[in-house]
Amino acid sequence: MLRHEYADYIRSLRINPSHVSLPIDLLFDVVRNHFVDLHRMKIFHQIENANSVKIAAYQTFWIARIKPIQVTRVDTENPQRFLLINEFFAIHALISQLYNNASLSSNDLKQWNKFIQQLAYHLRFRVLDPRSLELAIIALGTRDVFPRRNENEGDRSII
Repeated sequence: MLRHEYADYIRSLRINPSHVSLPIDLLFDVVRNHFVDLHRMKIFHQIENANSVKIAAYQTFWIARIKPIQVTRVDTENPQRFLLINEFFAIHALISQLYNNASLSSNDLKQWNKFIQQLAYHLRFRVLDPRSLELAIIALGTRDVFPRRNENEGDRSII
């Protein structure tokens, strides 16, 4: 499944496939660590099956941690596109596993893209674990319960 997601992801970026590779040993590390962690979690919590959100969170975590995509040649016209290639691949695999992203409205897509950018940044530069990713994924399914404050209203925090 991940090899299919990888091929789909590289096609979507319009990257020359010869400029990147997905070594089988790194892909195997992702899959092995993902399943070992899920197995430990199921034993600890005495459950038989993990839910799809938990499975996706662990997979996303291990793709971002191991960084299985290897860049073999950087595009000199746009080298930045390779900087977070593994993090965006992790997110691509997450979305493909849990969501039908073809049905997003343009307004939702704008909000979604903000989240994707922040998530990629956090996967690369912040300390995350599968449990915090699981919470973020669950939060995606919620809508605003309270009206948002206008940014011009000022800070009303108690700290």
